[in-house]
Amino acid sequence: MSSDKKNQHKKELNSLRNKMGSNIIWFDSLTVKRQYDVLFLWKREKYSNTLESVEILKIRGITIKKFPVSLKHFLKKIKKMDRFKPLISNIRDTKIDFILKNNKL
Repeated sequence: MSSDKKNQHKKELNSLRNKMGSNIIWFDSLTVKRQYDVLFLWKREKYSNTLESVEILKIRGITIKKFPVSLKHFLKKIKKMDRFKPLISNIRDTKIDFILKNNKL
């Protein structure tokens, strides 16, 4: 992979990290590989989901709502997957680092 692509992916990962909001500790406690997995899944979701408003489908009497792309709902879905469950020790370390960084003791 060229260094331009690597730099682009690093910038995209940093941009996604900045959008995490309250999910920042969960995201930071993932391994770097898993963070990139989340990034590429999010890019795929944005590319494949072209809905601009809520779409309601009825299939065999069951009503299904399809929503446009939303990072909030995407993260809720991703965080439930075992693949993206960080170790408790990683979460603990990340929380400590986050608190120390923000309080600047």
